[in-house]
Amino acid sequence: MAYAFQLYQLAGLVPYDLLMCYAFFTIASSWMWGRRREIPDGVLGGVGVIVPFVVWIFTQFDSWSGLIIAAAYGGLWRWASEHEAAAEDAMRREILAEGAAAAARRAQAPGDGVARFAFAQALEKQGHWAQALAEYEEAHRLSCEMFPESAISEVRERLAPAIADKRPPPFRPSARRINLRPHDKPVAVAAAALLLWNPPKALGLLAALAFARWLTSGDEAPTARASF
Repeated sequence: MAYAFQLYQLAGLVPYDLLMCYAFFTIASSWMWGRRREIPDGVLGGVGVIVPFVVWIFTQFDSWSGLIIAAAYGGLWRWASEHEAAAEDAMRREILAEGAAAAARRAQAPGDGVARFAFAQALEKQGHWAQALAEYEEAHRLSCEMFPESAISEVRERLAPAIADKRPPPFRPSARRINLRPHDKPVAVAAAALLLWNPPKALGLLAALAFARWLTSGDEAPTARASF
Protein backbone atom coordinates (compact mmCIF):
# COMPACT_ATOMS: atom_id res chain seq x y z
CA MET A 1 0.00 0.00 0.00
CA ALA A 2 2.81 2.37 0.92
CA TYR A 3 4.60 1.54 -2.33
CA ALA A 4 1.48 2.28 -4.34
CA PHE A 5 1.09 5.63 -2.57
CA GLN A 6 4.69 6.55 -3.39
CA LEU A 7 4.10 5.72 -7.04
CA TYR A 8 0.96 7.87 -6.95
CA GLN A 9 2.91 10.80 -5.51
CA LEU A 10 5.71 10.38 -8.05
CA ALA A 11 3.24 10.20 -10.93
CA GLY A 12 1.90 13.61 -9.98
CA LEU A 13 5.25 15.16 -9.03
CA VAL A 14 6.80 14.77 -12.48
CA PRO A 15 4.15 16.70 -14.46
CA TYR A 16 3.85 19.22 -11.61
CA ASP A 17 7.55 20.05 -11.69
CA LEU A 18 7.68 20.12 -15.50
CA LEU A 19 4.71 22.47 -15.79
CA MET A 20 6.03 24.68 -12.98
CA CYS A 21 9.39 24.92 -14.77
CA TYR A 22 7.54 25.95 -17.91
CA ALA A 23 5.64 28.67 -16.04
CA PHE A 24 8.78 29.98 -14.32
CA PHE A 25 10.73 29.99 -17.57
CA THR A 26 7.97 32.00 -19.29
CA ILE A 27 7.74 34.54 -16.47
CA ALA A 28 11.51 34.87 -16.07
CA SER A 29 11.96 35.31 -19.82
CA SER A 30 9.33 38.07 -19.86
CA TRP A 31 11.08 39.74 -16.94
CA MET A 32 14.53 39.60 -18.54
CA TRP A 33 13.33 40.75 -21.97
CA GLY A 34 11.25 43.63 -20.63
CA ARG A 35 7.81 42.19 -21.38
CA ARG A 36 6.45 43.31 -18.01
CA ARG A 37 3.17 45.01 -18.97
CA GLU A 38 2.69 47.66 -16.26
CA ILE A 39 4.68 45.87 -13.54
CA PRO A 40 7.89 47.53 -12.27
CA ASP A 41 11.04 45.54 -12.87
CA GLY A 42 11.85 45.03 -9.20
CA VAL A 43 8.33 43.94 -8.30
CA LEU A 44 8.12 41.36 -11.07
CA GLY A 45 11.60 40.07 -10.34
CA GLY A 46 10.94 39.76 -6.61
CA VAL A 47 7.28 38.79 -6.26
CA GLY A 48 6.93 37.16 -9.67
CA VAL A 49 10.18 35.21 -9.96
CA ILE A 50 12.34 34.93 -6.85
CA VAL A 51 9.71 34.44 -4.12
CA PRO A 52 7.61 31.84 -6.00
CA PHE A 53 10.74 29.96 -7.06
CA VAL A 54 11.96 29.70 -3.45
CA VAL A 55 8.50 28.67 -2.27
CA TRP A 56 8.33 26.06 -5.05
CA ILE A 57 11.40 24.38 -3.54
CA PHE A 58 9.66 24.28 -0.16
CA THR A 59 6.59 22.64 -1.72
CA GLN A 60 8.69 19.49 -2.04
CA PHE A 61 8.56 19.29 1.77
CA ASP A 62 5.30 21.09 2.58
CA SER A 63 2.61 20.96 -0.09
CA TRP A 64 0.53 23.65 1.61
CA SER A 65 3.19 26.22 0.77
CA GLY A 66 1.85 26.00 -2.80
CA LEU A 67 -0.92 28.32 -1.61
CA ILE A 68 1.73 31.02 -1.12
CA ILE A 69 2.53 30.78 -4.84
CA ALA A 70 -1.16 31.11 -5.68
CA ALA A 71 -1.51 34.11 -3.37
CA ALA A 72 1.62 35.79 -4.77
CA TYR A 73 0.57 35.51 -8.39
CA GLY A 74 -3.07 36.26 -7.67
CA GLY A 75 -2.18 39.43 -5.77
CA LEU A 76 0.36 40.53 -8.36
CA TRP A 77 -2.11 39.98 -11.19
CA ARG A 78 -4.86 41.92 -9.41
CA TRP A 79 -2.61 44.85 -8.54
CA ALA A 80 -0.99 45.07 -11.98
CA SER A 81 -4.21 44.59 -13.94
CA GLU A 82 -5.94 47.37 -12.00
CA HIS A 83 -3.10 49.77 -12.78
CA GLU A 84 -3.05 48.68 -16.41
CA ALA A 85 -6.81 49.05 -16.74
CA ALA A 86 -6.60 52.61 -15.39
CA ALA A 87 -3.80 53.45 -17.85
CA GLU A 88 -5.73 51.88 -20.75
CA ASP A 89 -8.89 53.82 -19.87
CA ALA A 90 -6.95 57.08 -19.69
CA MET A 91 -5.33 56.37 -23.08
CA ARG A 92 -8.69 55.42 -24.61
CA ARG A 93 -10.31 58.64 -23.38
CA GLU A 94 -7.39 60.68 -24.72
CA ILE A 95 -7.58 59.02 -28.14
CA LEU A 96 -11.33 59.48 -28.36
CA ALA A 97 -11.01 63.14 -27.34
CA GLU A 98 -8.34 63.68 -30.00
CA GLY A 99 -10.62 62.01 -32.53
CA ALA A 100 -13.55 64.24 -31.64
CA ALA A 101 -11.40 67.36 -31.95
CA ALA A 102 -9.98 66.22 -35.29
CA ALA A 103 -13.47 65.40 -36.60
CA ALA A 104 -14.69 68.86 -35.65
CA ARG A 105 -11.73 70.49 -37.37
CA ARG A 106 -12.32 68.41 -40.51
CA ALA A 107 -16.01 69.39 -40.55
CA GLN A 108 -15.09 73.06 -40.35
CA ALA A 109 -12.45 72.85 -43.10
CA PRO A 110 -13.09 69.80 -45.33
CA GLY A 111 -10.69 71.13 -47.96
CA ASP A 112 -7.80 71.53 -45.55
CA GLY A 113 -5.18 68.83 -46.05
CA VAL A 114 -3.77 69.33 -42.55
CA ALA A 115 -7.20 68.80 -41.01
CA ARG A 116 -7.71 65.67 -43.11
CA PHE A 117 -4.31 64.35 -42.07
CA ALA A 118 -5.03 64.92 -38.36
CA PHE A 119 -8.41 63.21 -38.72
CA ALA A 120 -6.79 60.26 -40.51
CA GLN A 121 -4.30 59.85 -37.65
CA ALA A 122 -7.14 59.91 -35.13
CA LEU A 123 -9.04 57.25 -37.08
CA GLU A 124 -5.96 55.06 -37.25
CA LYS A 125 -5.42 55.28 -33.50
CA GLN A 126 -9.02 54.15 -33.01
CA GLY A 127 -8.56 51.21 -35.35
CA HIS A 128 -10.74 52.43 -38.23
CA TRP A 129 -8.17 51.30 -40.76
CA ALA A 130 -10.12 51.66 -44.04
CA GLN A 131 -11.53 55.07 -43.11
CA ALA A 132 -8.09 56.23 -42.02
CA LEU A 133 -6.55 55.19 -45.33
CA ALA A 134 -9.30 57.04 -47.23
CA GLU A 135 -8.59 60.20 -45.22
CA TYR A 136 -4.85 59.84 -45.79
CA GLU A 137 -5.51 59.53 -49.53
CA GLU A 138 -7.63 62.67 -49.44
CA ALA A 139 -4.97 64.53 -47.44
CA HIS A 140 -2.44 63.53 -50.08
CA ARG A 141 -4.73 64.80 -52.85
CA LEU A 142 -5.33 68.12 -51.09
CA SER A 143 -1.74 68.72 -50.00
CA CYS A 144 0.91 66.81 -51.95
CA GLU A 145 3.70 68.96 -50.51
CA MET A 146 2.82 68.19 -46.91
CA PHE A 147 1.92 64.55 -47.59
CA PRO A 148 3.96 63.37 -50.61
CA GLU A 149 3.65 60.15 -52.57
CA SER A 150 6.36 58.44 -50.52
CA ALA A 151 4.39 59.07 -47.32
CA ILE A 152 1.08 57.79 -48.73
CA SER A 153 2.87 54.70 -50.04
CA GLU A 154 4.17 53.99 -46.57
CA VAL A 155 0.69 54.41 -45.13
CA ARG A 156 -0.82 52.02 -47.69
CA GLU A 157 1.81 49.42 -46.88
CA ARG A 158 1.24 49.79 -43.14
CA LEU A 159 -2.55 49.71 -43.18
CA ALA A 160 -3.08 47.10 -45.90
CA PRO A 161 -2.61 44.08 -43.56
CA ALA A 162 -4.93 45.57 -40.93
CA ILE A 163 -7.64 46.17 -43.53
CA ALA A 164 -7.22 42.73 -45.12
CA ASP A 165 -7.30 40.92 -41.77
CA LYS A 166 -10.18 43.07 -40.46
CA ARG A 167 -7.97 43.72 -37.47
CA PRO A 168 -9.81 44.92 -34.35
CA PRO A 169 -9.07 48.31 -32.74
CA PRO A 170 -5.72 48.51 -30.89
CA PHE A 171 -7.30 48.41 -27.44
CA ARG A 172 -7.08 45.49 -25.07
CA PRO A 173 -10.60 44.22 -24.39
CA SER A 174 -9.81 43.78 -20.69
CA ALA A 175 -6.65 44.27 -18.67
CA ARG A 176 -7.60 41.24 -16.57
CA ARG A 177 -8.48 38.90 -19.40
CA ILE A 178 -6.30 35.85 -20.05
CA ASN A 179 -6.40 34.82 -23.71
CA LEU A 180 -5.72 31.12 -24.12
CA ARG A 181 -4.07 29.91 -27.31
CA PRO A 182 -4.98 26.46 -28.69
CA HIS A 183 -1.92 24.78 -27.19
CA ASP A 184 -2.58 26.40 -23.78
CA LYS A 185 -5.76 24.40 -23.23
CA PRO A 186 -4.12 20.95 -22.86
CA VAL A 187 -1.64 22.49 -20.43
CA ALA A 188 -4.50 23.98 -18.39
CA VAL A 189 -6.35 20.66 -18.38
CA ALA A 190 -3.25 18.79 -17.23
CA ALA A 191 -2.65 21.31 -14.44
CA ALA A 192 -6.29 21.18 -13.36
CA ALA A 193 -6.14 17.36 -13.24
CA LEU A 194 -3.41 17.67 -10.62
CA LEU A 195 -6.04 19.05 -8.24
CA LEU A 196 -6.96 15.41 -7.66
CA TRP A 197 -3.32 14.67 -6.82
CA ASN A 198 -2.41 17.58 -4.52
CA PRO A 199 -4.83 20.56 -4.35
CA PRO A 200 -2.45 23.13 -2.73
CA LYS A 201 0.36 22.45 -5.18
CA ALA A 202 -2.04 22.36 -8.12
CA LEU A 203 -3.55 25.72 -7.15
CA GLY A 204 -0.08 27.27 -7.07
CA LEU A 205 0.69 25.72 -10.45
CA LEU A 206 -2.55 26.98 -12.01
CA ALA A 207 -1.87 30.47 -10.67
CA ALA A 208 1.66 30.42 -12.10
CA LEU A 209 0.49 29.23 -15.52
CA ALA A 210 -2.36 31.75 -15.62
CA PHE A 211 -0.05 34.61 -14.64
CA ALA A 212 2.55 33.55 -17.22
CA ARG A 213 -0.07 33.54 -19.96
CA TRP A 214 -1.50 36.89 -18.86
CA LEU A 215 1.97 38.42 -18.76
CA THR A 216 2.87 37.35 -22.30
CA SER A 217 -0.55 38.18 -23.76
CA GLY A 218 0.13 41.87 -23.13
CA ASP A 219 2.17 42.03 -26.35
CA GLU A 220 -0.56 40.48 -28.48
CA ALA A 221 -2.91 43.44 -28.85
CA PRO A 222 -2.85 44.04 -32.64
CA THR A 223 -1.81 47.49 -33.71
CA ALA A 224 -0.92 49.47 -36.78
CA ARG A 225 0.44 52.58 -35.18
CA ALA A 226 1.41 55.66 -37.13
CA SER A 227 5.12 56.21 -37.55
CA PHE A 228 5.06 59.95 -38.09
